This record gives sequence, C-alpha cells and structure tokens, in this order.
Amino acid sequence: MNSGMKSLLLVVVLAVVGIGAWALLNGGSDTPPVGPTVQDPAPVDPPKVNEPAVAPVRQAGPETPREDPARTQITQPVASGQDFAQGLRGRLVDEFGRPVAGSDCYLFLGSNPASMFEDMLLAQKGVIRPPLAATQSDATGEFKLGLRELPEGKVFELRVVGAAHADHLQPNVTLFAGKWWDAGDIKLSAGLVVSGRVIARQGGAPVAGATVQIKSVNQQLNIGPTPGREQGIEVQTGQDGSFRIANAAAGLVNVAAFGPGFARQEKLAQQLKAEAENVFDFELDPGLAIAGVVTDAQGKPIPAARFQVLAIAPKTPINVDGRTDREGRFEVHGLVEGPYQIIVNAEGYTKGEAKPVMAGELERHIVLEAQGAVLVKVVAKNGRLIERYSLWRKSWHEAQDMYGNMMGSGEVRVNPRDLENGFYRLTGWDPGSFALEVHAAGYAMAFSKPFKIAVGTPDPEVIVQVSEGGSIVGTVTSDDGTAVAGVQVSTVQNDFEDNPISKMFGMMMPYKVSLMSLPTDKRGAFKFEKLTPGTYQLRFEHKDHSGHSVRDVIVTEGEATNLGAVALQKGTLVLGTVLVDGAPAAQIKVQVSSVPDPTGQRRSMFQTDVVSDEQGRFTLPKRLPPGLYQASAGRQGNPFLMVVDFQKTKQEFQVGPGVREHQLQFQITSQ
Repeated sequence: MNSGMKSLLLVVVLAVVGIGAWALLNGGSDTPPVGPTVQDPAPVDPPKVNEPAVAPVRQAGPETPREDPARTQITQPVASGQDFAQGLRGRLVDEFGRPVAGSDCYLFLGSNPASMFEDMLLAQKGVIRPPLAATQSDATGEFKLGLRELPEGKVFELRVVGAAHADHLQPNVTLFAGKWWDAGDIKLSAGLVVSGRVIARQGGAPVAGATVQIKSVNQQLNIGPTPGREQGIEVQTGQDGSFRIANAAAGLVNVAAFGPGFARQEKLAQQLKAEAENVFDFELDPGLAIAGVVTDAQGKPIPAARFQVLAIAPKTPINVDGRTDREGRFEVHGLVEGPYQIIVNAEGYTKGEAKPVMAGELERHIVLEAQGAVLVKVVAKNGRLIERYSLWRKSWHEAQDMYGNMMGSGEVRVNPRDLENGFYRLTGWDPGSFALEVHAAGYAMAFSKPFKIAVGTPDPEVIVQVSEGGSIVGTVTSDDGTAVAGVQVSTVQNDFEDNPISKMFGMMMPYKVSLMSLPTDKRGAFKFEKLTPGTYQLRFEHKDHSGHSVRDVIVTEGEATNLGAVALQKGTLVLGTVLVDGAPAAQIKVQVSSVPDPTGQRRSMFQTDVVSDEQGRFTLPKRLPPGLYQASAGRQGNPFLMVVDFQKTKQEFQVGPGVREHQLQFQITSQ
C-alpha cells in the first residue's frame, strides 16, 4: 500500500471516528447529514473564495497582520444584495397559489462532507455560521437573495420561515456567476397543528408559563441554525397549561417541555403527520437547576462561552446547551435529580469540564485556561532574520511521522512590527503536538520541527530555516506540436488522484510539497521556482484540451528539473440537455465518470459533474480524453431520489480520438 492510500485510509478512518464523535457531542441520537471544506460565509464585500482540489499559492501578506479567520466568531448575517449580479429569486405562495408576504428568507451555504470536521471544531468553539443573505418576501410574495461574488464550487440552500406555514428548505441549489436563478413559485406547506397540555405529575395542577419546544431531528446537527429557530419552534403554555403550535412541519421531531421548578421531559423521534392529531401531553416531575460562572484563571468572567450540560446517568438522557451572559454566568433549569457533566468552550481558551455536578448546585465555578502560544523565528540559511512571512498551523502525528492539516485554522501573516527580538508569538493553541508551515517571499515553503503545547508551561521557541528550494521548467504543446498558452499547471502530491474521494477529503490530506498553480505563457512555457524539495505530480488543465498529469517529478535543492515538452490531447467537449416529464429542467445534477478498468491497469479514474441551467442545458467543465465513460442525471434535494434517477438514466458512451463534441440527453420522469 503506497503512502497516498495509507493517508486516504487514515482520513476515512478519521471520518468514521468524527461522525461518532459528533453524534456523542449531540446526544448520540442522530447521524450527520451527508451533503459536498465549507468555509465561513463571505462578508458583504467578500474576497473571491476559491477552493480547488489543491491549495493555491501562498505568499507573504501585506503590512497588517491577520489572525486565523476561522477563529473569529461570526454572528451577523449580511444584506440581501438585491443589486448584485447573481443570486436566487422566487415567489412564495400558499397551498392555494396566493402570495405569501412577510416570510423570512435566508440563503445559506449547502452541506459538504468535507466540511464535517471543520464544522465540528467550530461548533465546539462556539462559532455559529450566519446566512449569506437575508430578506423578507414582499406584498406579491417575491424575494431576492444576492451575493456580490460566488464562492467557487459551492452549493447553497434556501430556507423560508413564516408564522402561518411550515418552514421550507430547498437544498442543493447551484448558482451561476452573473445570473439570477429564478426558483419560480415556491409553494409553502400549510403548517401542522401541534397541541397538548403540561401538568405537574404530583397533584396534576396545570403548569403555566412552561416552555414547549419542537425541533426537527435533522436540526440537531446544524451549526448554521436558521435565525429564530436555534432551539426549534418554541411556545409557552397558558394559565391552564395548554399550548398550541400552528406552523409545524411534517416529519420526525423531538418535543420537549420544561419550566421553572419542573424537570425537562422529552419525547424523542415523534412523527408529525398531516392526517393525524398531533397531541403531546406532558406530566412534569419536580425539577432542579444547575448554575454557576465561567471565568479565566485570573477570575475575569468569560461572556458568550458555549456550555453543554449532559446527564451522566443513562436513564436521564438530557443534553442542554447555551451561552454564558455578560457576567459569565450560566443557569439551566428543568433537570432531574442526578449527576451531570458540564463542558465549556470559548474562543482563546482551552476546553473546560466539570463532573460530576449534582442537579441543584447553583454556584459551580468553572475556570478556563488561556490557550497556549509558540514563539517563532524565521531565518535564511545564512542566518539572516526573515521579517515578513505567513504561518499555517499543522498538527503532528508522531506515530505516522506525518503532518496533518488543521481544519478551522487559516493563514497568519507576520510583519516586522509584530516581532519582538526576532520572534513572533502565535497564540490560540490547545495542548498537543504541532508544527508550522512557513511561506516567505523569495523562499521555498518550509516546515518547522514538531513542538508540544502544554498548559502551564513556558512558550516553546521554534526556529525555522527557509531556503531557495528547487525549480521545475517545461513547455506545453497540443497533439500537433503547437505551443498552448493559458494552460493551468499545478503542483500536487505525487500520489494525488483526481476522484470523488480526493475532492471530498483533498484539503485534509497531508502534504510535504509546495502546492502552486500558474498558467503557461504565449510560448507554452512554465516555470515553478522556490519549490520545497520532494517528489511531485504536475497536473495540466485547459478549456480546449483534456486534462493530463505527470508523476514522479523530483525536485532537488538548488537545481532545475526540466520536463521538456508535455503534449496535451484536444479532447472531446461533452454537452447536452436534461428533460423532466418532457420539459427542460434546471438544477439537475449530471455526473460523468470513466468506466472502471476491469484489468486494474488504469491508475486513475476520471469523474466530473455539472448542473443544468434554466433551459436544461449543461456543458462539462472538462474535456474528455479517448475512452469509455458512463453518465447519469438526477434531481437534487432528496438524496435517495437522486440515486434512483442516476440508476434509471445511466448510459455508457465511447469517446474516440479526434472527436470534437459529444451530445448527451437525459429524460427523467417524476412518476
């Protein structure tokens, strides 16, 4: 098994472990949804986000130092951007086709399997992702949600919340640069009525002012909650202990009731049905509270820290979370008698835990230690101090002798004014083993030696030496020998494979080479300089040619590796249309992949996908080299339905040498 397969296996194992850890963190009752690392939502005027399968060139930054962007808590949504060049628009109507005004409409980034680890990390640190855009439907039911720029390769989801209708979710929406996608009339479902009564178990007296929550089972794992639905739909009981909710949605929900002086009671995985009476009565036992304060080591209160209170006893599966107030205080009501565990996370501090904490304890003091720091000095081979550079955090796995990418951390730019005695103090480390990736203009990327962070110990000093590295030169020609300008040439790990798994976990895969990308000039020439010594793979992409890769390229310190002329095939442009019930259909996912080689001699697999536009048309973003391929099309939104569509529409086709264009057509029936 080569090193790439070992790394991939490790990632897959970590994925399984991560899913289990997420389930445990959220009560263990749900499985995370699978969808396609999502980065934090773009600000009102965002820089263009580009997340290719490999990282872009990283260079030293401007004068202003910038800490990890993912470590900044995000709380505010951006404006709807109705004057932007692209976005999503539509019209809300009720079950009778009448316009629905005043409903809140939100545009979120869609789910992504590769973002799972980062989402878990950010959720534990208390980071909440807001919507990318927000607005309300007008008197005609119309709404517009725009973005200044589109994050490349991302899908989106529309969420609609109203007082008289069930919440609406439209996932897996693909937006196109420079275009507004019209979702047309979006029919909101009539809300289901959920009612019941809350009484005291002892004596049967009604419990007035009790809180009743209805929360979708799938919502348990959402770190980007819909505003106003963070805890689901909430109502309070009246004087007679009764409650009524008129805008619930059909599906599996968890229903909970609690109140001051009464224990929380939950009814898990309840099915709400349109044709049935959805009545839930509660008899509450006397309840206790747990309260306390969260401070730092000097006794200063820590506001907005995220806390979780989890029952230790298996007979009382209570999991309540919240945030501390301005004075660092927290209070949880509705607990049954027994032991609990409190977990606290806050930006800039290590995780705090307290257990067992008995229900009824009201003065628990939890102290969070400040995260650790490392002192970094960067020097050239001659000992000269480097004063401008960028740092990237890396985890260190001693048993595998391997660096790991730390999800949720970003670039830190260092400038001369940030240094003290030549050292930069990089904060925000939890205990563990780590390393640093260093980029300095004019030098090859370098890694520090591993170091350890421990609570209460002095900051470790790390000196990183950078060098000029090696280079790779070459030219790119077409199959007729003419030079090809504008070919995007990228350096990647030698064992990188262009397949769905690599796309899903590519940014999580460890690497020890310089990841760069540049276009060929008018002579078809390219030159990579300042490369970290190692073994590389070069990938070549061009809109009029099929992709190509060259492996086992050795880079040596102080030397130039000449690849000579690399020839690209013209390749075949694949395009077509998708019809649903005979009409052109938008937002249909088309997937094309090479047919598996039964001999096992083919080293890599080709796979790409595209989404149809409003006219049902699509064009693959990559040209195909000669070979045997299979293609499928499916409606997005329901993953099971899409799998069925893929199976029904699957077709094989052959691409021969010299074929300029190949047409595909898909027919999908909604029956």
